Amino acid sequence: MGKEFNSNQLKNIFKNYSEKLVSEITILKDKFNLYNNIIEYENKLSNSNFFMLVYNSLFTDIIITLSKFYENLVRKRNSDFDINDFLNLCDKINNSKKEFFIYYKGDESISNKIKEHKDKIEEIKPIIKKLLTWRDKKVAHFDKEPFINRQYLIKNAPLSKEELEKSIKIITDILNTYTYAHSRKIYVTENKNIKNLNIEEIIDLTKNIN
Repeated sequence: MGKEFNSNQLKNIFKNYSEKLVSEITILKDKFNLYNNIIEYENKLSNSNFFMLVYNSLFTDIIITLSKFYENLVRKRNSDFDINDFLNLCDKINNSKKEFFIYYKGDESISNKIKEHKDKIEEIKPIIKKLLTWRDKKVAHFDKEPFINRQYLIKNAPLSKEELEKSIKIITDILNTYTYAHSRKIYVTENKNIKNLNIEEIIDLTKNIN
């Protein structure tokens, strides 16, 4: 985002990027909620090939997608755009087009709100480092140590579901803050059908699948 754009170009970039990021995080939240539901029944599902396949697929996808949002935070730029770039974009728009975030109702200025969000991202850098370690050493590549020793990353980069949830929530808060401030809409919401899914019923339906 180092290139200079006029205010109308920034508006179009905001629309395009925010819509794409909202779509990505909404799907990710659904997958995380399903993953969370499955974890609660881990003991019952340990002998189910079907659910172990679903569980592993969800975990892999969560790690990969969430990593994309924080890709450039702790290392050289590997991605053209991440959530921090989105905040930089909002800052540029706010500086060049003051009437853009017209529905913002916070007690502080948009500039201070952007700084607050950047500080929140900075606070979770240790989580992001572990997330990218899992992505690079386990999910995206066959790194020698974790490939041979299944406990290697659990011991050296322990990543809890609470940490994953916190990382997702920060992205959700950021996107909802600025999309609402611009268009008075909250885009990222909970899918209650996924969050409240009855896993026991699905277990009964799939108990004969090996």
